[in-house]
Amino acid sequence: MSPFHKGLAALPLAAASFVAAALAQPAATPPTAPPMQPPTEPSTPPQVAPVPRQPGPFDDRVLEIARTFRDFSRVSDRANWAPTLCNPPAPAGALKSASSDSSTHGRKLYFLFAKDPGDYQSSGNDSPGVTAKQPAPFKAAVGQALVKQSFVPVPVPADQPPAPPADNPEHRGTPPDVAFEKGKFYRTGDPGALFIMFKTDPATADTDEGWVYAATTPDGKTVLDAGRIESCMECHTQTMRDRLYGPQWSWPEDPFTNKSLLPTRENVERVRKLREGEPSKTQSPANSPQVK
Repeated sequence: MSPFHKGLAALPLAAASFVAAALAQPAATPPTAPPMQPPTEPSTPPQVAPVPRQPGPFDDRVLEIARTFRDFSRVSDRANWAPTLCNPPAPAGALKSASSDSSTHGRKLYFLFAKDPGDYQSSGNDSPGVTAKQPAPFKAAVGQALVKQSFVPVPVPADQPPAPPADNPEHRGTPPDVAFEKGKFYRTGDPGALFIMFKTDPATADTDEGWVYAATTPDGKTVLDAGRIESCMECHTQTMRDRLYGPQWSWPEDPFTNKSLLPTRENVERVRKLREGEPSKTQSPANSPQVK
């Protein structure tokens, strides 16, 4: 047999040997897929605890006022309810806050208390809101303190008008805890924050010329803020009465509408010019904040 034929004869044997060797090798392990991960919940930002307010230098006095203000005189009043200009008017029910900002004491009903009611009333006696001439500027006594006890206003159902108080029927037919606005009655609801002002030495640091503004929780046990509160100062610095608006009987009156106006510098000057016959940019300050 020729070498060529011998090679052909050996091919089947070689092929068989190759197959046998291949079968002897362990089967290759196929690549495995990574394990399935459970679905993750949407990530939420970590909750950051509010930073506790640090006690301030006026907190002790604020808490003392909040604890004792019910011993003060209530000086809530309305222009036509004051019995005389010389004596503090009788308590005359809930008033509507002139501020429209609900973050301050706006849109609340409130009772106003004064530690020194005579001093508070005198802020109106010598005011440009009473006379056309410029009197000596009013300065509140050091130690004066005022508290606005605020309440959430609750509408009184139209079919359940409030009954007049039996012991004080002259209060326009409404009990002391009811106010009237735009054809609706409102009653004092849940208590809101206490808003406090007190006067110390005008040279005291971190005060508004001696005035300290503060707010506490309704129970008066926690000071929310105290000192030069910007939202308070923006309102109270508009007056000419040493940061006080004073009793409502002393507020300037719009001669066109006979409505009381807040005694801001702007309103007082407008009314003065109208009384003296001087021209003004607006013929009537009726668009200014007012109390019906």
